[in-house]
Amino acid sequence: MLNVVLENSYFVYDNKLYKQLVGLFMGSKPSPLAAIIRVYMFERASIYTDLRLTFYGRYVDDTASFAKSEVEARELVAGIAKEDPDQLLQWEVDYPEKGDWVPFLDAELRVSDEGIVEHRYYRKPQKKPITLHSKSHHPEGVKINTIKNFYRTAATCSSNATHEEHSMGMVDKLLMNNGYPDPRQISERRLMSISTSREHSTILKLPCISESFSEFVISFIRSHTLRIRVVFTPGTKLRNLFCKSRPHDRTHCHITNCLVCPLMTHPTLDCTVKGVVYKIVCKLCNEIYVGGTARPCRERFKEHRLAAKSPNIYPNEALAAHYQSQHNGEPPDLEFDILATGLDQPVRRKVTEAILIKSLKPSINKREEGEKIEQFII
Repeated sequence: MLNVVLENSYFVYDNKLYKQLVGLFMGSKPSPLAAIIRVYMFERASIYTDLRLTFYGRYVDDTASFAKSEVEARELVAGIAKEDPDQLLQWEVDYPEKGDWVPFLDAELRVSDEGIVEHRYYRKPQKKPITLHSKSHHPEGVKINTIKNFYRTAATCSSNATHEEHSMGMVDKLLMNNGYPDPRQISERRLMSISTSREHSTILKLPCISESFSEFVISFIRSHTLRIRVVFTPGTKLRNLFCKSRPHDRTHCHITNCLVCPLMTHPTLDCTVKGVVYKIVCKLCNEIYVGGTARPCRERFKEHRLAAKSPNIYPNEALAAHYQSQHNGEPPDLEFDILATGLDQPVRRKVTEAILIKSLKPSINKREEGEKIEQFII
């Protein structure tokens, strides 16, 4: 299976389909791991047997090692590249002048005049000074942990007190640029938590409404010793508030003679839309059914149509029971309408479905189905 994936990589460029013949396809999940393993095989056959090396480390495609000169550094990577049978492995060598810093991941390193390796925190100059903003609608705990992790990383990357203060200053500047007036004081706050074993606790996901609400929920769980671990998810984001720049762009049904699209009454949507709450009207008696789906509605509508057409095969479907009891197996005559869209989150979809069932009172929905869905209305 892995060979099939790695050896059959295709991409489109300029409306033409190409097959990648050499190398690994970017975007394929196995590619990074396969690349790491392949380079490791080159290293094992070359530098891992070189006893002159005092240090060598690699993280994905970033490598660090010691060398007495730039020539020796280039010989080191050339020895690895020589093991590549395709001769496609290429290295860029950053060898510092005396006293210069060399970046490596989240740190930059240099060798001092005394021959000591020094290191401190590093951010690429082209990296924008943007992180989780203080006014972002995230739980306070997420912001505090973000700040703590920044300072923890800065301290870990620093080899002495002088470099640590430099690293902390970089983090100070970054966080103050994102609306935190005194980030070091915020990093010292203790989070309100519940000491519950993760193995035997139930995860409860709640939207972040406000800090007072979050503290109330945690206090309640703690006072009643409930084995619940609360996860507060981010609240409303800008992308939920802003209109799309191209609101009329949407997917289109490309099925020739589609059986579902002609039965839909919505003026702009077709059977490709997903994350919806919908209504089905039986045109033989004008009774209705309300449901919801995360899948493209085409798939769910087809299932309803088949259930109405063959009620004996789908006895548990509400439309099957309706056509069997009310229409004695007559050919189905259905009409589909979309009531609400953009409901990719299961809870939001269930709540919307429950509200619409309560207001429209669909007669085709089974009673137990309605009671089950109404539990989402508080």
